[in-house]
Amino acid sequence: MDNSNEIVKRLSNSLRALIEVEINKQETDRVRSQTVEQKVKVLEPKDIVVFMKRSYPNYLITIEEARGILKLDTVFMRRLVSTGLIKSLARGDGRKISRYEVDDFIERNQGRNLDELLERVERGDEIAES
Repeated sequence: MDNSNEIVKRLSNSLRALIEVEINKQETDRVRSQTVEQKVKVLEPKDIVVFMKRSYPNYLITIEEARGILKLDTVFMRRLVSTGLIKSLARGDGRKISRYEVDDFIERNQGRNLDELLERVERGDEIAES
């Protein structure tokens, strides 16, 4: 009788393990097939912020690379940096700008005239946002 109970117990544990593996596999497949929007809906707001911070391509680029992204001339780009409208980091061989700062600059200034904004900041009528 003990042998049959032991066999039943082992079979039960094996079946349980197989079922758990299959459930996990199906869950993984379901998650993979979800769209980004579906995945974001299940995240809490704090999770979304952490997700965005960790996955954002935040790396340093040169002023020339940033100028190319923004499609601005070199003199205008350097004026934006020198006034602080675009924040940069000093380095031995020049200044670097984070990729995030370039995109953030675009977001902060949507719908604004950059020529007028730069003139106002240079005159001291407006302070560059921190």
